[in-house]
Amino acid sequence: EQAHRGHSNFHRNLTKLSQLDLSVNNFMGVIPFSFRNFGSLLLFIVSTNNLNGSIPEEIFQLPSLSMFLNLSQNSFTGKLPVSIGSLANVSVIEISRNHLSGEIPDSIQNCKSMQRLLLNGNALSGGIPKSLSQLKGLQYLDLSSNDLSGAIPVQVGLLDDLQLLNLSFNNLEGKVPNSGVFLEFNRIDLEGNDRVCGGPRVLMLPVCHSHVHSKRILALKLAIALASLATIFILLSCA
Repeated sequence: EQAHRGHSNFHRNLTKLSQLDLSVNNFMGVIPFSFRNFGSLLLFIVSTNNLNGSIPEEIFQLPSLSMFLNLSQNSFTGKLPVSIGSLANVSVIEISRNHLSGEIPDSIQNCKSMQRLLLNGNALSGGIPKSLSQLKGLQYLDLSSNDLSGAIPVQVGLLDDLQLLNLSFNNLEGKVPNSGVFLEFNRIDLEGNDRVCGGPRVLMLPVCHSHVHSKRILALKLAIALASLATIFILLSCA
């Protein structure tokens, strides 16, 4: 009975815990569901461990979490849960260097207090969601070293508070926006995206060729080739 009372008191104290940092250990396996009972957590860090499996949605539903969520440098797999949008008060979310796949959910636009978002070093795919432009206080966005594709949304670069945008080493393509953060070389990183073009001169990217322009060039080349063949045919006929 005394042992049971002690366990109850211990658990009750844990429910009042406001900060939990378990980083740089050798913890293995999945995050236990019991963490959902830590309703007073403001800060939750389990970075640099050997945790794996899917990230429990309950982590994103901790009601008091408002300072820092750091799950980086583990071996988490699966998709980024839609419930990430429940973290309306969190300032920093760092889930970099894992094995997450799938698209970045649009629900992330609900993280209205977000200042720093780091999802680099995963296998996230699809396009960069325009919904990120709803994070008006975002200062630092790192989506580098993923499999993101498509064009870069103009809206993301126009965030007033954005100081650094790292989109390097993805599969992005098309014209780079000519406004906002893209105007300053030291605030944008597009290295490793070989199919992007245009944008401000300071980025020194290749000139974009429109689809129509490309079709005209192809048609001209075809016309020249046909004219050459016709000339050769006439010369051979006269020989």
